[in-house]
Amino acid sequence: MQFVSNGFKSASWLLYAVIVMEIVFMISPFGLYYYSFYGFPLRALTQYKWGSFLTGFFLPHFTRTSSPLISLLQGMGWPLLWLGLVLFAMGFVQIYGSKLVSVLNRGKRDAGPVDSWLYGNVRHPQYVALAVAGLGALLVWPRFLVLFSYVTMLFLYYSLARFEEHRCIMKFGEEYRQYLDNTNMFLPFKIDFPSLEDLIPSRNVRVCIYVSLYAMAILASLGIGEQLKKHTVESISAVYLPETAIVSPARLEPTELEDAFRLATNNPNVKTALNRDDTPASWLVYVVPKQWYIPELPLGIISSRIPHKSLRDFNRNQLSVLFTKPLSHAQPTGGKEILLSAYGFRPVVAAEIDLSENNVLKVTHPPATLAWGKIPTPLL
Repeated sequence: MQFVSNGFKSASWLLYAVIVMEIVFMISPFGLYYYSFYGFPLRALTQYKWGSFLTGFFLPHFTRTSSPLISLLQGMGWPLLWLGLVLFAMGFVQIYGSKLVSVLNRGKRDAGPVDSWLYGNVRHPQYVALAVAGLGALLVWPRFLVLFSYVTMLFLYYSLARFEEHRCIMKFGEEYRQYLDNTNMFLPFKIDFPSLEDLIPSRNVRVCIYVSLYAMAILASLGIGEQLKKHTVESISAVYLPETAIVSPARLEPTELEDAFRLATNNPNVKTALNRDDTPASWLVYVVPKQWYIPELPLGIISSRIPHKSLRDFNRNQLSVLFTKPLSHAQPTGGKEILLSAYGFRPVVAAEIDLSENNVLKVTHPPATLAWGKIPTPLL
């Protein structure tokens, strides 16, 4: 009995070591992708003109648009993220359940390659799952840097998949070769076309082609992202003046934006605050329903405010007007260019107004820095 207990403990520790090492190996590209969401790279990139572009968003994060395409993409984010995580968990259970059987048998019976259930449809379901989860995360937090990292992650997973297949051929031989012939790499249906290895015998030439494809994919994805950003700017509620962009995360009419802007700027306290800021930058002005709470806009956390995504109806007369200085490495030539070139903003003054009474209810001075400090936040 003691022998059985010791054997089980040894098998458990061996399984644990195998799982930890393989998970670290497998998750590493997704981990690098995940950390592109956070502080250090974002703060560092804003110091440079080319780098600040990468910290920007190519889809709106808290703003509603009139575009069905953007609405569709925004709605797909969380479902894809959870779908990917569930598929990854299913693949994890399948592959490491097989390893557990192999370890507990202590080499008496090799479990062989896993080629059923998820692995019967695609050869690398966990990589597919992480790609789906990564796409969902990209749509939830759509920075250009995250897009760049996502494409990089996909190419890294392709390389890891090829490496694993060569290793499995060495381990399982002809049995695994038959599995390769009968199962597609990433899609649940078979596509018959020759691999790069079959077409080009030279490894050096294949590496050059692979790097070239990666570079083209990066440029193409960033180009698509830039077009989506321009489409976003065209689809939001906004009024563009020569040196001012007046925008709203809600679907307000241009006349409502203009009336709110005029009422706020005519207030003496607001005028004083605007005149006190003598920096030459243009103005980025947000007009927000007073009931809404948007963490990215420093309008205060007030108990009466409601998270904007849960509130479709709102009082169109009760509004908050936030005046900010856009942060940019280039001086915009017009109001629309402010949104296309800025990587952040500095709050100056805010006013709560009532359009029905043509009255400014309150003027406040928001903090000069946001809760995230120097980490660039979405503009829309």
